[in-house]
Amino acid sequence: MASIVASFKALSLDEMIEAYPQITALLAAAKDARRLQLESEIKALGFKPGEGKRPPSAAVKYRSLRDPTKTWAGRGAEPTWLKAEMAESGKPLDAFRA
Repeated sequence: MASIVASFKALSLDEMIEAYPQITALLAAAKDARRLQLESEIKALGFKPGEGKRPPSAAVKYRSLRDPTKTWAGRGAEPTWLKAEMAESGKPLDAFRA
C-alpha cells in the first residue's frame, strides 16, 4: 500500500489529474463488486435485501362512517377526513372506532 501511495506522490500534478477519473472508476467498480458479493452471501443465509427495514403496519383503530375505505391507525396527526366528519356530525372520536 505504501508503495502505491509513494508512486502516486511521485507523479506530476497533471498526471495525478489525468489518473483521477480512472482511479475513481476502479474504486466504484470494486465497491459494487464487493456489495454484490456481500448481498449474495446475505441471501445465502436466508435474508432478503431490505428485509426488516419497515416497521409493522399498525392495526386500524378508526374508520370513516361515510366511506369505510378511509381508515386511521391512530398514529400521527388526525387525518383531514376524520376532522371534517367529526365537525359535521358533532360525534366524538370514539364514535369512529373500528
